[in-house]
Amino acid sequence: MGATVLCNKAAQAMTVADGTTRYVCWESSYEKNCHPHTPSWCAMAWGTYDEVMRSIIGRSSSTEGGSLQSRRGYILPENYIAHWRQTLAKPTRLTAPESVSLDWSAVNSGWHMDKESEEKCRMRRVAEVIAKLDPVEDAHWVDALNRWPSKPLTFSPTRAFRLLDGLAQSRAIYLWKLFSSFSYLAQPFDVPTASTASVLELAQPTIALPMVWRIDRENRIVSYDQGRSWSQPNWPYSLVGAFIQERLMDAELRHPGIAKRVLPALRNQLNSAELVPDEAKLVIYPDRIPEHKDAKWRRDDVVRLADCLGRKVTDGAWHLTFAELTKPTINETATYQFRNLVEEQVEWISFGSSHRTPLNGHTVSVSREGIAA
Repeated sequence: MGATVLCNKAAQAMTVADGTTRYVCWESSYEKNCHPHTPSWCAMAWGTYDEVMRSIIGRSSSTEGGSLQSRRGYILPENYIAHWRQTLAKPTRLTAPESVSLDWSAVNSGWHMDKESEEKCRMRRVAEVIAKLDPVEDAHWVDALNRWPSKPLTFSPTRAFRLLDGLAQSRAIYLWKLFSSFSYLAQPFDVPTASTASVLELAQPTIALPMVWRIDRENRIVSYDQGRSWSQPNWPYSLVGAFIQERLMDAELRHPGIAKRVLPALRNQLNSAELVPDEAKLVIYPDRIPEHKDAKWRRDDVVRLADCLGRKVTDGAWHLTFAELTKPTINETATYQFRNLVEEQVEWISFGSSHRTPLNGHTVSVSREGIAA
């Protein structure tokens, strides 16, 4: 399996004009399926302590499925986060250059519209950030942008780092192209105590774990609202990754270490889930397809599912039991196509009167003394 192999981490820090601290986070890595395995340093986050920690916590979700590993193998997200906190506690000093030039290729054009060229999209993204930073000098920047990239945009360090803040927050920049080298010879940097921890006033925040059912050996459905709505089937590692991105971020940011209690409990929840009972009832709405870039493929999935179930796309809502969806006489394609539906297309009505029940979601909380269940 292809994966990025993490070899080392490093952090640099500097004090900017307003007296606050900015960090650059570096990772040394190589691609597992590319030879020779020669590690290289790459900048992966810039910002205040909280901003780089958001990037780190979000990136930790990649370790759950193994797409980001160490040389020894798999990494747990909670350990990846903890190791980065240790690295950020002892950064080296980042020295500001006399001036900074913004290279054209360092700007992320994003998913530009068909009618908008990549060049115009890059210019627009930079212009939007500059307009927020220097509204008074907007005319000056319009003129400079019109000459870019034939003439590079050059900034003083103060203005450059303000621009970098805006570009990084809007995900409009490739940091690895802007920060192209790293040196261990930099001087130690004394980190202000206030910048290394965020304090939340709530004495005991809680994180709710989901209710879980197992669809088959590999896939689970989860509910975070006591069964009123359910996710579409997904692999446990993907559900853990989504949980980190959507539900764990703020709690781990403000209460370092809560991930080490929450994530093992979530994995246990997902791995121990009961199989959906045969008598469970659901409704499939074949025409509820959101209009976005993969709508055509979604429609094709519905057609294939209809063929497997002996239904027609024009039949309106399909009322089924789980047994009908998974019975051996139906081609395996049925459950596969079912997994490809979007949440708007599936409504679970009931899970029958079976003695089996979904694993109920519970909460994991943090007390002032530490992490507690």
